[in-house]
Amino acid sequence: MVATGGRRLPCVGMLRRTAATVTLVVTLTAGWALPTPPAHAAVTPCSRGTVALTFDDGPHARSTPRVLDVLAGRRVKATFFQVGSMVAANPAVARRVHADGHVLANHTYRHENLTRLGNADIRRTIDRTNRAIVGIGAPKPTLVRPPYGATSTRVRDVISGMGMRQLLWDVDPQDWRSGRSAATIRDLVLRGLRDGAVVLLHDASANVDRSIAALPAIIDGARSRGYCLGTLDQAGRVVPPVPAARIDDVEVTEGAAGTKRSAVLTVRLSEPTSRAVSIDWTTVDGSAVAGEDYKAASGTLTIPRGATRGTIKVTVRGDDLDEPNERFTIRLRSPAGVTLARAKARVTILDDDPPAASTKADASAERDAGEGAADTAQTPDAPADADVPTGAPTEDGDAATGATAEEDVQEADDDSGAPTGPATEASDAGTGGDP
Repeated sequence: MVATGGRRLPCVGMLRRTAATVTLVVTLTAGWALPTPPAHAAVTPCSRGTVALTFDDGPHARSTPRVLDVLAGRRVKATFFQVGSMVAANPAVARRVHADGHVLANHTYRHENLTRLGNADIRRTIDRTNRAIVGIGAPKPTLVRPPYGATSTRVRDVISGMGMRQLLWDVDPQDWRSGRSAATIRDLVLRGLRDGAVVLLHDASANVDRSIAALPAIIDGARSRGYCLGTLDQAGRVVPPVPAARIDDVEVTEGAAGTKRSAVLTVRLSEPTSRAVSIDWTTVDGSAVAGEDYKAASGTLTIPRGATRGTIKVTVRGDDLDEPNERFTIRLRSPAGVTLARAKARVTILDDDPPAASTKADASAERDAGEGAADTAQTPDAPADADVPTGAPTEDGDAATGATAEEDVQEADDDSGAPTGPATEASDAGTGGDP
């Protein structure tokens, strides 16, 4: 609502979030029905940028948890502009908003029209709300949204003087209007989307049931149009989601002596994002030893915008020795634009040699015996039945073990195989993600 000629009227349009004064743009009146949006051709996820969902006027004891359930079910983070008195009345709900990973921001203590308050009262209501939010364990807010979008240069200057930033919105479906349908709310939001847009919704209003009913379709519709759903940073900028990355264990059969095969490991993101992300990786010895059982490698895996997976390839060397299965580790580090939910994976090299084949110990003994025989041939005075000294172990003896490098890596599933193929160099090429 805005103050107009001594009366308080509903705001019937969109408030630009960068405006210093209130600007109204007439859109649609309640009751107008919009056609169902046409089906969109498949687009690369996040290819059109990032938008932010924001919710005003909560936390409400009944409706806010329902909003949180929808967001959690679709892996969306949002920004909640909370009223201080509502935080005081519903602290457990406010704590859940924070615990679910959403941003908490300031919407004054009693939803006051800041243009009608003096400077001291503006500071008082904002500070009281900040203390309520900090009191439930959330960080001190940096963003303030004036109720009704009612602001002025004076209000903005007071907010700035408190070290905070005023933040309005770009897309307003007026979902608080009594009787406004979920379909209309959905359509008005989807029509207004653009890269960097801030969407205004409510988690507490007389029409909140329809707002919640529209929310899944808003999220799905935004994604189908190529948008990611992000949050607001401390400066009020829309920031992309930060996926969590996991790397999977893998098994590969070693092959015959002289052959090379690739262990192909998949790095999966929890969701797509609107920017490329990167992760450094390196191999670490276990019971398998670099240079003997596999080729040591390291690199940077880059997963492009909109993708949800990438692959790492490491060359495994074959032999004809009967031996136990051997293992080494791939370790992830230095993530950029992504967090690491699982930073290590174990590569198991499956021995495929039959039991009758030579073992590493047999091969070592045969070489030692050969060296002793050669020494005997070069010593004519030695009796034919004299004992031949055994030579020192050669570099082809048992591989050194390094269990500590993989102690905290989970066991691979029985069916977690990786495709094998022709010899390749260790690589870090990212592959396209899930559509």
